[in-house]
Amino acid sequence: MARRRSRKRHNSSGQQDRAVKRPAAAGLASASAMQKLRGYLSTAASTGSAMRREADLEDDDLLDEGEDANSEDGTEVGEESGGDKVKVSAADWRSAAYSRHFDASWDEAKLDAAQASLRGSEAALRGVGRVEVTAPPDRPPVPEQPAGASDDEALAAAGVLPPLRRSYAAAVAEHGGKLAATGRSVLHAASSYRDVYLPCAAPASYGDEGGGLMRALALHTLQHVLVVTRQRLRAAQKGTSPADQGFTRPTVLVLLPFRSHALAFVKALLELLPDAIEQATEPPGPLPLRLNLRPTTPPSGPTGNTDDCFRCGLRLSRKSAKLYAAFYKADLVVASPLGLRLGVGGAGEARADSDWLSSIEVLLLLHADVFLMQNWAHVARVLSLLNATPSETRDTDFSRVRPYALDGLSGRLRQTLLLAAHEAPELRALAMRSCRNASGRVAALPEHGVGCLSAVPSGTRQLFLLRDEDVPFVGLSEYSEPPDVARARELEGLLVYTERAHFFRRHLLKGDAQLAFYGLPSYAHFYPELAQMLCAAPKYDLQPLRRLVGDARAARMVADRETSFLFQ
Repeated sequence: MARRRSRKRHNSSGQQDRAVKRPAAAGLASASAMQKLRGYLSTAASTGSAMRREADLEDDDLLDEGEDANSEDGTEVGEESGGDKVKVSAADWRSAAYSRHFDASWDEAKLDAAQASLRGSEAALRGVGRVEVTAPPDRPPVPEQPAGASDDEALAAAGVLPPLRRSYAAAVAEHGGKLAATGRSVLHAASSYRDVYLPCAAPASYGDEGGGLMRALALHTLQHVLVVTRQRLRAAQKGTSPADQGFTRPTVLVLLPFRSHALAFVKALLELLPDAIEQATEPPGPLPLRLNLRPTTPPSGPTGNTDDCFRCGLRLSRKSAKLYAAFYKADLVVASPLGLRLGVGGAGEARADSDWLSSIEVLLLLHADVFLMQNWAHVARVLSLLNATPSETRDTDFSRVRPYALDGLSGRLRQTLLLAAHEAPELRALAMRSCRNASGRVAALPEHGVGCLSAVPSGTRQLFLLRDEDVPFVGLSEYSEPPDVARARELEGLLVYTERAHFFRRHLLKGDAQLAFYGLPSYAHFYPELAQMLCAAPKYDLQPLRRLVGDARAARMVADRETSFLFQ
């Protein structure tokens, strides 16, 4: 049976275009417009509150009969995996860390004072190593972890709410795996809503056996979304209008390079859902089919589905979790930089729409080293749109918007979790310059020992040159077609083989007497894989040089005035 063609148009975020456009809030970011906006609040707050409460409360959002919206001790009935009924107090869905960080009466002077009071120190985290910590003077620099504690005790020490501790135990019982030392340390650091920069998160550390990072991050993300959702629904049920949210609904953005990574994150999050929340998809269809559309790549390259253009909204209500929700109705968005860049449009484009990014409170960038193998400009474009003042008022209930959000200060409270397999100048600049969290940050200080030169076949002469040469060459990149690859192998002369080509394609290059990278490889194991010559090691390449030759040799090579170094 043929489907009737829909006459409704959809924008890039999946939201239906309306026949009557809303009035644009021109000049909303200016000081005069802010004054007008605050004046608008005193006259239109009641109307906006009613509209927003009606939109917030849907059939599956209503509180149970046993849960009194006006009582702090109200309870709701849930069900554990064992079948026993358990009563959940309304207080069980309140997070002290969230309230302290986001619900405080912040203004620009207080934020400046908070950031000026941050104190730096070094510490050691189990499973991570040395870290640099900046923290307020009234908080411990490193979250304390009880030695030899059980999973439930460790989660309680990290501030995980009781319902999620029970759902975590049920997920472990059903799917196996427990949080290793790395996962516990990252969860403790993230629970304080500080920024976390971890440039030593190898791909294996995301799994339950390697460190449990994916489950720890999914647990932190889920708790944040559920706390925000329950706070919004409770206020709407009571009929009150506290200033406890931003301009739009989405509060969490997760950036991942490949669909296989997105599938792992979403599955880890859905496994941790409390039993009272049912899973659903929009439109109908099983999750693996929507997130696994292409065959896997060879084992030598990136494994799993390597499609890098996707975006998916997840909407959590009190009783259901719905995938593929429109961005403005989603609580959490999982996307790739390219997929999000195409979704929000470019600067000056007629259909550019990025207002839903205005209220992001938690930003996760996982497997961020792979972003450098794609297009870093897409990441920079998305980050530039976060926490910006919306261009349209939409259905925002301004009586519930936090005052510091109206003043354009919410970006200084956003938590950024940046995890990568290695350090890079772009990643470090993002973590140290673009993240201005008033609660401070935790940044790992990876060590590289002796590097990976020992993996090079013995007897190979390795010459490191510190000068540039102008030599004719034949290029081979990740975009080269198979005929071009075959032709490049047959031509004589210098073959320039890009790092991205080796990352995605893993071409077998045979018969080359000499092969060089013009620039140090981001992934140190590429060097012994190709046993090749390297050129150009300026000071801004210190981080990849440390991974390649080790900390001591890299420091000597950069400081030395010699122009060549020979290793045998």
